[in-house]
Amino acid sequence: MPSADRVTRAGGGAHEDDAAPRPHGERLARLTPAAAAHVMRGRRAAAFVRAGRHAAAERLLRDVAAALMRRQAYEPCARVLLELGQLLLVRGRAGAARQTFADAVAASLPVSTDVARDAALWEIAALTDEGRLDEAEARASAVAAAAPSRHRRAWAESCLARVALWRGDAERAMQHLPQCETHEDPVVGAWVEATAVRVLVAGQRLFEAGCRAAELRRTLGHAGPHALAILETARLRVLCESGDREAAAACLDAIAAHARAARAPLRLTRAQLVWLALLRRSGLTREADALVRRLRRLLPAAPRLLRDALERLTGEPPSVRRSRAPAGAVSKPRVEVMPELAGASRALEDLRKVVVRAAAAPFAVLIEGESGVGKELVARALHRLGPRAARGFCDVNCAALPDELVEAELFGHARGAFTGAAADRAGLFEAASGGTLFLDEVSELSARAQAKLLRAIQQQEIRRVGEAVSRAIDVRIVAAANTSMAVEAAEGRFRTDLLYRLDVIHLRVAPLRERPEDVLVLAEIFWAAAAARVGTRATLSEALLRALAHYAWPGNVRELQNVMAALAVAAPRSGPVPLSLLPERIGGAHAPLPTLAALRESCERQALAAALARAAGRRGEAARALGLTRQGLSKLMARLDVRGRERGQT
Repeated sequence: MPSADRVTRAGGGAHEDDAAPRPHGERLARLTPAAAAHVMRGRRAAAFVRAGRHAAAERLLRDVAAALMRRQAYEPCARVLLELGQLLLVRGRAGAARQTFADAVAASLPVSTDVARDAALWEIAALTDEGRLDEAEARASAVAAAAPSRHRRAWAESCLARVALWRGDAERAMQHLPQCETHEDPVVGAWVEATAVRVLVAGQRLFEAGCRAAELRRTLGHAGPHALAILETARLRVLCESGDREAAAACLDAIAAHARAARAPLRLTRAQLVWLALLRRSGLTREADALVRRLRRLLPAAPRLLRDALERLTGEPPSVRRSRAPAGAVSKPRVEVMPELAGASRALEDLRKVVVRAAAAPFAVLIEGESGVGKELVARALHRLGPRAARGFCDVNCAALPDELVEAELFGHARGAFTGAAADRAGLFEAASGGTLFLDEVSELSARAQAKLLRAIQQQEIRRVGEAVSRAIDVRIVAAANTSMAVEAAEGRFRTDLLYRLDVIHLRVAPLRERPEDVLVLAEIFWAAAAARVGTRATLSEALLRALAHYAWPGNVRELQNVMAALAVAAPRSGPVPLSLLPERIGGAHAPLPTLAALRESCERQALAAALARAAGRRGEAARALGLTRQGLSKLMARLDVRGRERGQT
């Protein structure tokens, strides 16, 4: 996928085929003066990129995007995020670019489907560069089916063709050969046509590929340097396939000049891989070996898919590169947007995506998960990534609040309202006004406290204890519970109407035993922090890491963190940490596999709880949903020792 050779103007963007693009002045006129000033400030990033100051451009664009989000200027914010993502992609930072494009999708969905579709297509490009081809293919198919404009359909088809080419399936790539369409962004247009040339070359249709490359050069001859580098790379493929080494060498020199002007070194690397194949076919071993040595130095900076191609063509398999890492080292994913939620599992990756999207929304969030899985970390990530990040984040453990103090703690009190109230005091709702209020263990609130909380959320106002006047509030509620709130409501322990207001966006944090891939990643992070605090240079041994990976961790992430802290205190000053220092429950034996009976009981219990929750406790309706009679349901509840109560007539 292409990366931006220039940072486009903030507030610019794509449009539908039958709509004329709005000028930048018109877009600025629709913004508040403060938001327009930030948009104008963001345009300085283009000068930074031309000067090679990518870090400065990245900082500026991040700052402008955050400022526009705080001012609820969602469309300009999404466009700035698009520019930032393209900047990251051109530098080979595909993971960070993908997250940025996902942020752009979330910011633009309520206001501009055009920008959201463009951001989704850029996100597909980043997914492909990361080597996540299945996910990229599914996303591209969805966009191709739903896109109302011809040029976006061609863009999506190009993404599908690229995935097929990386899989080595030239026949399938030919099925997605993009049609010739005019694109507003010359970089996107160049990439779509260059992908078509690549597909034709792979399908041995060299004459058609040459014609299409020539047409591309004619239509984009006055484009920017990055678009020119892309179109020259398409021409290089045709020349190399035809064996015209002299013309191909001149073409490679042109690509090098354009890549330097665009500050896009990886674009030249892609072209050099095509040139390397020609050198080897021509028997120019010395020139090929010299190029291989240069390309190997680029391995650390390349995104995964390009790195794999470099490893294949330069003769360095992935195992060689991995063998350079120190013994016992664990590869950790780059979690640049949410360092709080580190992990390599698919469950955590999906959670991070949902958190990014939920953070931009103004609705209440309910987080469910066992004790110790990190629900508060998720809540803090929601606050930090959202438009309320500049305001306060207040948290309270509802289980630790006595019933008689709940109202004063949440809503505040006036002087003299009760014994000990020596002065006016604002409650948590007022302290968090404009920000986020995190209600941990919300299921532990009493019925009276639930009623008070429901009124505050409904009316968006609170009244201090001892006062007659109401105060308006603006708070985003994030609640957490270590039990199923649907079951709590079905069994009458939690108000259903309050649950509806808390459970607008639902997040579940999986326990650590369901994502064993995260254990070693988290262990390394916690070990590094604990070892730094106690001053030890010891390392975790292979045997110890295996024991950590096989343990079930009933206390989840909190238990793992505490174990690593205790291990750092007991560890030697240097050398490997012996397995004997682990607690007996971890180092003594591996966690036993569950029996079939236990697995069956767990599945039955989950299905029963879900059916009762959906039926609001009505046994007849729950029995029909499970395919049982009422008598069969009663027997199942008795065998599983599940309590229930009747909820009206069935």
